[in-house]
Amino acid sequence: MNRIGIIALIALVLISAPVSALTYDQMARYPDQYAGEQVTITGEVSQVFYDDTGMAIRMYTGKSSYGNYIEDDLMVIFSPAPTGMRVLEDDIVTITGTFAGEYKYETLLGATRTVPGIIGKTVVIQ
Repeated sequence: MNRIGIIALIALVLISAPVSALTYDQMARYPDQYAGEQVTITGEVSQVFYDDTGMAIRMYTGKSSYGNYIEDDLMVIFSPAPTGMRVLEDDIVTITGTFAGEYKYETLLGATRTVPGIIGKTVVIQ
């Protein structure tokens, strides 16, 4: 193999090497540092909101010692909503998207919560 072929092979390996996965802790602790990063994350849907502009999913991504998802919640916004299926509460989903930083919302009791926010690209129901 000539020198150009070796360089092309090295470049191909570097391009196809997996990037480190962005974790919930990184998104929650350093939102400004990781905003704009691509993310793939799996969890259980807690709430789903549909409106004319799209869909929002609040989901838990952290598992308890018993193996069920009950902690580390985040919000995923899809605009427009994915077509061909509907996401339901309690679905286990894997989403891909772009980490957008902090997402603030008001709870039913009037408190303000801040969680990691993701602009969703794809959602796959497990």
